[in-house]
Amino acid sequence: MFPQKLFYVVYRANRIYFYRDRPIGKPDFKFTRCSFSSLLEAAKFLSTHLNNGSAKYDVKKSSLKTSSEELYRRLAVFCNVVQTMKKPKVGQLLTAVAGLDNYSTLFWFSELSEKYSVRRNVLDTYRVASAFKILNLG
Repeated sequence: MFPQKLFYVVYRANRIYFYRDRPIGKPDFKFTRCSFSSLLEAAKFLSTHLNNGSAKYDVKKSSLKTSSEELYRRLAVFCNVVQTMKKPKVGQLLTAVAGLDNYSTLFWFSELSEKYSVRRNVLDTYRVASAFKILNLG
């Protein structure tokens, strides 16, 4: 049997880093204007809405570890959009992210991943966040 894949979200120096497998090396994503408290609030809300609360996560100091790839993807989409909002409407955004089906989540995550991987610059993901806000937040 294969070992379970783990996903890490680490808060360091006012930035949130997303890692697969282990929290060292180059991160998958880096977000600047998303606080760790809003990330934890999002993780709590989203984990209860995913598969009847089966998405578990573990918090230690300034990091979050989960084995749920779906939770990892939704948290990345959440952090991407919340960093571009002037006055974050976290409740409305969480409801929109929780309401996405698996295919929509995969679409937004892959768009985010594709844009970020070109130059590894967070500014490249702002158009993805803008499109998400237009389509899902009105």
